[in-house]
Amino acid sequence: MRQLNCIYSNQKRVKKIARNQQHGEKMHLQPSSKRISGRSLLAALAALQCLLAAPTFAADQYASVREELIQMGKEDQAVRQKTTFTANDREEMRVVDRKNSARLKEIIAEIGWPSESTVGKAASSSAFFIAQHAAHDRPLMDLAFTHIAAAYKAGTVPGAYYALMYDRLKMFDGEPQKYGTQIQSNEKSCGVYTLEDPAKVDLYRREVGLWESLESYKDKLCGTR
Repeated sequence: MRQLNCIYSNQKRVKKIARNQQHGEKMHLQPSSKRISGRSLLAALAALQCLLAAPTFAADQYASVREELIQMGKEDQAVRQKTTFTANDREEMRVVDRKNSARLKEIIAEIGWPSESTVGKAASSSAFFIAQHAAHDRPLMDLAFTHIAAAYKAGTVPGAYYALMYDRLKMFDGEPQKYGTQIQSNEKSCGVYTLEDPAKVDLYRREVGLWESLESYKDKLCGTR
C-alpha cells in the first residue's frame, strides 16, 4: 500500500510538471516534440524510486512468526475440543498453555504485540487466545488486554475479544463479569460465572457484537450439565 501511495503521489507531481511546461514555465523536460516520452520517463523513474525506498511488507518480514503463531493457536484449540475433561486432559492443557505463553512472550519481546497489521488476522487471533488462556501468567494477560482494548477502540479487533478478556480478568480478580463470557465447569456441573447485572447482560453483549443471548451461549457450552 505504501508503494502504491508513493507512486500515485509522484505521478501527480509528474502531471504538474507537464502542466507547468504547457504554461511556459522553465522545466527540466525534453523539448515539446518529445514531451510525452519525457513525461513517461519521469513516471517510470518515480515508480522505481518508490519501489527501492519502500520497506519490506510485514507479511514477508514476519512470515515465520505468523506461521508459528497459527500452529500454536491450533494446539491451543485442539486440547480444548473435548466434551469432558479428565485430570490428564487438564494437565495436558496446562502444559500446552505454559509452552505457548512462554513462546508468545518471546515473540512480543522480538516484534511487539503481534497485531493483525504485522502478522495477519489468523496469527493475531492465535496470540489473543494464547494470552486469554494464560491463567498462570497475569502480567501477560494484562499486557495483552492493554493492546486488545486499544485495538477494540480503534475498530481493528472484534468486540468479542475485548469482552472475553475483560470478563476473564474480572473473574480472576474475584469480581463479577459484565458480558457473561466466562463459564465455570467440571465433570458434573456447568454454569455462568457471577454477573455484574443479569438483567442487562444481553444488552451489554450486543454492544460488543455478541448477538447470541447468554442463555443460548450457556446451553451451547454446558449442554445438559
